[in-house]
Amino acid sequence: MSYLLYCGGMGSTCEVAIVGGGPAGSIVAFRLAQIGRDVVLVDKGPAHRGKCCGHCLNPRALDLLQQAGVLESIMPLASGRTERLRVLEPGSTPHLEASLSRHPRSRQSHHSGILLRRDRFDQALIELAREAGVRVMKPANARLESLQERGGLLRIRRPDHDEEVLSARLVIGADGVGSQVARHAGVRTTSGRKFGFSFDVPATGDTVEPGTVHMYLDDWGYLGLVNEEGRVHGAALASSRHPQREPMALLRHMCHRHPGLESIIGDAVSGHDELELIGTGPIPWRVTSVYGPSWALVGDAAGYVEPFTGEGMTWAIHGGMLLADAIAQSSGASWGAEAGARYARLYRTHVRSRQGTCRLVSGILSRPRLRSFACRTSRTFPMIKDRFVRKVLVS
Repeated sequence: MSYLLYCGGMGSTCEVAIVGGGPAGSIVAFRLAQIGRDVVLVDKGPAHRGKCCGHCLNPRALDLLQQAGVLESIMPLASGRTERLRVLEPGSTPHLEASLSRHPRSRQSHHSGILLRRDRFDQALIELAREAGVRVMKPANARLESLQERGGLLRIRRPDHDEEVLSARLVIGADGVGSQVARHAGVRTTSGRKFGFSFDVPATGDTVEPGTVHMYLDDWGYLGLVNEEGRVHGAALASSRHPQREPMALLRHMCHRHPGLESIIGDAVSGHDELELIGTGPIPWRVTSVYGPSWALVGDAAGYVEPFTGEGMTWAIHGGMLLADAIAQSSGASWGAEAGARYARLYRTHVRSRQGTCRLVSGILSRPRLRSFACRTSRTFPMIKDRFVRKVLVS
């Protein structure tokens, strides 16, 4: 069934077109294909593309992947575990240590998180969606031509293919911060003055303890390091208002402020080792609505705040499941006001509320006095600290 008239290029139709093949888009595609929906997934990056990410999947994310029916395929790809968090302010002494594992008596299936490279994770989810019946276009550039009451129209360009025009009843924007779907839909958007970047460096004699997330704090932001299959993976979030806002300058500044960091990443930031940075921003990114008559937003495209240890991927996975469930439960047509309102309500309750908590944590970390007070309090009252960490970062 054709939802829109188009002219020029080869044409095809589908019920749902998803722009973006990260965890959110792939989870939506996979679950919709399982219930018989006609789905096309378009992703611009090549296979096994790395992305700016800390590579942490917390226990809650694993529970969600199990609910989605994909965890069995994902777990063999893990490159480590996340069991402890060590937070360091400038200086050499840890200011906060906490467990990232659930209580031993927890009834939940997964008691600790895992490390999983995005190039593996994203590609595995896309392949699962393809096997479920999703038509995958990757690498492909999708340009949204129009959004109307009855559907959307995209022009898709792929290497060694003629340009294709795709019309869909529902266009899902899973295209991240700065989403073209959100902008084309006319949703009011706001973005912050922060940016993120990630990198890998060879492990040296003084390296990051396996199973431990090392979080280095500073006035400009923070840097997280993990030991991933004998290499050190780093992910940082910084304010563009800082005078030293160039990533390499920020890393050199961190090494100066944290003496122990120099022995871990010093060779890379001094230029002795080649360092490839993957960046993203500006963040935070906010939208005023996550749905319309012929479109919906999910994952980072639906709103993104500063994560700490793996919350970003958890939000993406959960948002994708909520959107797929809202479509599956709708009566009659696959999308409409009923399904959109249901999705917006669920997203607000289960995702945005948790993002608000992370926004509060980020605000505390960005203020030296509040940060020091929080660290002192956590050492004085460890039970409060452990309960807070489990609620925010684990459960």
